[in-house]
Amino acid sequence: MGGTEPFWSARGFVPEPGVVPGDAYGGGAVYMSKPVAAARQTRARPSLSPPAPTLREVS
Repeated sequence: MGGTEPFWSARGFVPEPGVVPGDAYGGGAVYMSKPVAAARQTRARPSLSPPAPTLREVS
């Protein structure tokens, strides 16, 4: 990793030994990953705008 492993490790990244980066990255390349939190589901907020008009069929 060209001496950058301490930099990335300090930011939560860990080497993934089972993953081989492409040849374009060079022979000493190491794939590193970091877990990320799932996006929170947000509750729908009430709108301050009046409801949009709707079309109704009238006979």
